[in-house]
Amino acid sequence: MVSGDDLSLEGKLERISACATAAPGDEFQRNLMHAYASCLTATEAAAAAIATLGAAGKVRAPILTRLGRIGQDGSNQEELDVLAQRICSLTRSDLPGRKTRSRAEALLSRLYPHLSQEVRSLVLERWRGSGTRDGRRRWLSALTADCDLFDLQAVLECWRETRDAGAAQVLAYSGEQDLLTEILPELVASRCKGWVVSRAALDARVVSEAVWTTIRKEWPATFAYLCAKTGRQLDEDEAIAIVLEAGRLDVSSRGLAIWAIGRLGMWRTLDKLGTMAPDILAADLARLGIVLED
Repeated sequence: MVSGDDLSLEGKLERISACATAAPGDEFQRNLMHAYASCLTATEAAAAAIATLGAAGKVRAPILTRLGRIGQDGSNQEELDVLAQRICSLTRSDLPGRKTRSRAEALLSRLYPHLSQEVRSLVLERWRGSGTRDGRRRWLSALTADCDLFDLQAVLECWRETRDAGAAQVLAYSGEQDLLTEILPELVASRCKGWVVSRAALDARVVSEAVWTTIRKEWPATFAYLCAKTGRQLDEDEAIAIVLEAGRLDVSSRGLAIWAIGRLGMWRTLDKLGTMAPDILAADLARLGIVLED
């Protein structure tokens, strides 16, 4: 019997791979697979993560689980830093194929919370400078969750350069009143998601009438929601028009408009909408090419 100390990393990976192949139909082999992986030292697990970038997912899974446990332990940050730096140094020729490159970036994302601040900064620079949508997404996700390195100005610059929807969301949820007051017209002009616009509008110090007008035109349900949240009054005709327009633009947003009318205490308008329900349903079906027979 060969002891673990006498086995090469290749030999250990062969055992993990053999168990992984049998694991889907064999609980005992699955347990062995994870037990073998748990024997890997931090240095071995890091090397295994690189060596198996092109391996089947079922082989990589226990190794990634082991790396996660090592990261949570917190006592092997240096080894994880070395692994992250190694990944950052890999070139396209080192990572043949889109799948392998995607796995390398996913591994960096998994490692990110457990890295030193210096190496986290290096990884962020890599993603930010990648020029790819995936890199930007990973950069934004990691940066937003990083209390030490979070930089709202960098997010603002990213959004102004790319009009990235994720960056707009971060700005709306993390921006202070003065910043949101400044960029709200830009968010509206860029046709962001209605819920992003509403969040920014609620936290802005002031909303101009020009912005109100654009919101009313582009996002009628969002307009109604903002009226309900801020106490801006609607008359009955406009409230009904908003419900009808919201349904034509996006049926799923109609409920928000109706809720807002209720929140404004417009009982009579709700009653009137109730009597209009059959006609509204018929119009919805007609837009789908469905005609109800009498």
